Amino acid sequence: MADARRRTEDRPGYPPLGLTAAVLALGAILLGSAAVVGIAEVSARASASYEAVVASIVDEGSEQQLVADRRGSRQAQYRVVSVELADGTRAEIRSDDLAVGERATVYRSTGGTIAATIPDPPGPLEWAVCAGAVLGALALAVASVRTILPARTGRSPATRCGRTRSRRTRPRRR
Repeated sequence: MADARRRTEDRPGYPPLGLTAAVLALGAILLGSAAVVGIAEVSARASASYEAVVASIVDEGSEQQLVADRRGSRQAQYRVVSVELADGTRAEIRSDDLAVGERATVYRSTGGTIAATIPDPPGPLEWAVCAGAVLGALALAVASVRTILPARTGRSPATRCGRTRSRRTRPRRR
């Protein structure tokens, strides 16, 4: 007779607890890594400062980029110009108004990237996505550990999820 407090290894239709815990732990690691990268990118954009520099436009070209909208995805052509700064640094920026041979004001960030206009700082949605990724990674990590280790009450994960019919009942007080 199986005791309700003892973990049963025979669970028909379900993967072994070790495999479940390993998959949850792998998901937590991947989501946590993505959260760290996302937080680093968003915080770098939030803390970047830009200085205006004068550059000369030396070349123009086009690049294709995949664009998606309500009707599907398609390739779109964008005009790209090459700019050369006073110190000899060359960069490509996307612009429709800059003509070859003229001088223009571009913006260099503290990280070294060059843009035609100052980019917008990250909004609340980007910070919320990063926070959600961190919370999701923590939830997966807790679920992974709880799958392997039974709760302090001694109940197994199968019992906590309602997979078995055994219930503890307390006697009524009078």
